[in-house]
Amino acid sequence: MPMSRRLSLVLVLAALVLGVGYYTYRWFTPDSAADLARVGQCERYREAMSRLEAGLESDLQADPNEIQMVLDECQRQGH
Repeated sequence: MPMSRRLSLVLVLAALVLGVGYYTYRWFTPDSAADLARVGQCERYREAMSRLEAGLESDLQADPNEIQMVLDECQRQGH
């Protein structure tokens, strides 16, 4: 019986560590427009749009539509 309890504890702790790891990974690797705006990437995307509008290459690997989506979300969130 003690082995079963220990195994259960190890499984619960492993699940907790995996959950925290996944949450941390998602926090530090934003991939949606809302996430990018939330973590303060607005200025970077504004600069990229300015460069594109001036006919220069953007430092971001994003197309103008994606940049505009992030900028719209930044405006919506008040950044």
